[in-house]
Amino acid sequence: ESLDAVDMPTTLQLLKVDSTDTSKALSGATFRIIQTAPAVTDEVDSGFNVNWECELTTGEDGTASLPYMPHGTFEIVEIKAPAGYFIPADAAPVSFRVDDQGFIGLDVEGTQFGDTLELTFENTPTILDITKSDATTGKELPGATLVLTDKDGNVIEEWVSTDTAHRIIGIEPGCYVLTETIAPEGYLVATSIEFTVEETGDVQKVEMKDARTPETPGVPQTGDDHWKQILLFALLGVSAAGLMATMIYKKKHGKTEKADETKKEE
Repeated sequence: ESLDAVDMPTTLQLLKVDSTDTSKALSGATFRIIQTAPAVTDEVDSGFNVNWECELTTGEDGTASLPYMPHGTFEIVEIKAPAGYFIPADAAPVSFRVDDQGFIGLDVEGTQFGDTLELTFENTPTILDITKSDATTGKELPGATLVLTDKDGNVIEEWVSTDTAHRIIGIEPGCYVLTETIAPEGYLVATSIEFTVEETGDVQKVEMKDARTPETPGVPQTGDDHWKQILLFALLGVSAAGLMATMIYKKKHGKTEKADETKKEE
């Protein structure tokens, strides 16, 4: 009985995850793999597949694989981050090697080689806090309708402000415009703000301030409770004065009618 030997392919297996939640796999990360040195057999340069290069992009499950790797020494580097994530400025290439027997492992002393090398890479999402505030007090201002668009005018998000900042996690680095479409009662619509989301894991903040509607002398300002109280008292005063005037008129008119009746009887 004969036995058939089966060679397992030399495979590079990649996994991309969220650094804040490693159970969250990320699609759309692109890596470039470059051969930096050819395979060496008995200290002799084989010259096999020198300058070999390949690109891999992670799928929906956050993985990407490359079977049948050639022999040699390689470097892998991320060249495109998933949407809403960024590549750290200090990210360094990872070096690995496929030996002359077809086994793969990290290019560091003491590493173990096998049929497959599994590498996990993490990305940190961007974080953006958008605040709507009173231009005078600086306090959070609820009730404003805000729209965030990208540089091409595509709507990213639309919401109504509350008493806390609106947070967006995983927004792509780039240029954006914040527009107020409806101001809270008693305030003017603010001018749109252009800003840039940077490639950083730090919380980035944008603040839009609303000024109060200018007051017209003698006219209460919309949304001003102080003026509402004054107006209420004024209306009550007018009503009371009108009621008193009516009572006095009726009283005097009643006396006049009685006097006329007395004269007629005489």
